[in-house]
This record gives sequence, structure tokens and C-alpha cells, in this order.
Amino acid sequence: MKCVGLVCLKILDNQTPCHMSHNEVEGGFEIELMDEGSLFISNLHIAIKGKIFLFKTTYNSKSNYPLFLQYKFVDHPVFDEKGNWDPEFIEFCKTVSG
Repeated sequence: MKCVGLVCLKILDNQTPCHMSHNEVEGGFEIELMDEGSLFISNLHIAIKGKIFLFKTTYNSKSNYPLFLQYKFVDHPVFDEKGNWDPEFIEFCKTVSG
């Protein structure tokens, strides 16, 4: 939750590496467990340049900000250990066509 909350705050504060948005969630978050063991919020949709991507976290991770964007079965780290955008995520954002 902390990681997704940070993404949403950065979106609201216009502190994203490119255009990002999210939908408004009413009635609380629906947290689900994926078959491979990651958690995601099924009713929160985060978009990069208008395209929705899957953001997930590792269950019981020891990392400070264990959030990943999954695309084509590849996990891209979203944040570094200080809560800044990970360079790999910034580079991924550059590849998304809007």
C-alpha cells in the first residue's frame, strides 16, 4: 500500500517521469494475490501515457519500496530504496508510446 500510495501522490503532485494517471477508487482497495505470489490492487488502474499497466509488490519483501511494473512477463522496479523513481522505470516510460 505504501508503494502504490507513493505512486498516486507523485501523480497528483506532477512528479512523474512522463504523463501518468490513475482512476478514483470508491469503496476501498481490492487487494488480490497473483498465482506467482505477488500482490496487486485490482480496482486501481495506473496508466502511463494513457495505457494501463500492472503494478505489483512482493509479499513480505524486506525492501523499502518493493513495487514493480510487470510488462510482457518482465518486472521493472518502480522505485529505488529511497523512494525515488528507479532509472529502469524512467527508461521504460520513455518506451511507452502515447
